Amino acid sequence: CDTMTKPVHGRFGFLPLLLLTGILTAAGPAAATVITVNVAGDELNGDVDCSLREAVRAANLDQAVSGCPAGNGNDTIVLQTAHNYVLALTGAGEDNAATGDLDIRGGVTIEGHDSTIDGNDTDRVLHVINGAVVIEDVTVRDCRTASDGAGIRVETTAANLTLRDSVV
Repeated sequence: CDTMTKPVHGRFGFLPLLLLTGILTAAGPAAATVITVNVAGDELNGDVDCSLREAVRAANLDQAVSGCPAGNGNDTIVLQTAHNYVLALTGAGEDNAATGDLDIRGGVTIEGHDSTIDGNDTDRVLHVINGAVVIEDVTVRDCRTASDGAGIRVETTAANLTLRDSVV
């Protein structure tokens, strides 16, 4: 018998190969989203612009928030060049970036372009809860908290932080 030259017959044909190919391609890594911040104010209000707080929530939730596109995987948040972002929505003790510090719950890169994130002397600025976070070209200042991590707090068991060309 020469099985190498015989065509495949039967009711399955190439179906198992196609199904296997579909499974392998569907399980690939998620494509990250670039979320561009286009307003300097600290807001979470459902309008059409994208604040820094709304961008962090879009990345955390992997869904659109206000004018920010839905995050997807390890997202990049891009700040406007040389802007000062003052955290004005006060409220301590919540970990979803709705008030107070910006709570990060997954891998994200923040490209600062020489911008400043100001804690307004009311809370820390960033709380890295989960994921690999990269902060590039950002100044973090005017932070205050009664607990640890006045500028940036990193949860040691589930998160890590890389600072590049940044000042805290």
